[in-house]
Amino acid sequence: MATGSGKTITALAGITAIFEQTQRMFLVVAVPYQSLADQWVEELAKFGVAAIPCYESRARWLDELSRTVTLYNAGALAFAACVVVNRTLASGDFQRLLN
Repeated sequence: MATGSGKTITALAGITAIFEQTQRMFLVVAVPYQSLADQWVEELAKFGVAAIPCYESRARWLDELSRTVTLYNAGALAFAACVVVNRTLASGDFQRLLN
């Protein structure tokens, strides 16, 4: 699909529909570049989702993601979201937290 054709909004509508059915979701949006990650964080915020930005310095996201994963696994959160670039997605720290 071309730029500006609504891919992000279509994805967000799908995410919403799935969450309405399951009532539980840990959303991981993985993109190749930080500029795209920034765009996703901004678009998710428009839908009321405060996604954890998992890129740049590990110190920026590691503790917050760890707390969020713990709360989600304990059942204290029904929904959590993070936006990650491919390099972070492949990192040992990120993979350990998601496992």
